[in-house]
Amino acid sequence: MENLGRGEVALRTGATQVYVGWRMLGTDPEEIGFNLYRSVGGAARGLSRRGG
Repeated sequence: MENLGRGEVALRTGATQVYVGWRMLGTDPEEIGFNLYRSVGGAARGLSRRGG
């Protein structure tokens, strides 16, 4: 197994849409989850549909 980091990417897919993805690690448990946040000139706001 290679020693790679998380490897995040964000790509604009439309005027108001962005695709956000990241590499899963070989050591991540199957049930892992992530919370996604966005900050534009102020406090961060949660974007995740579940959790966080």
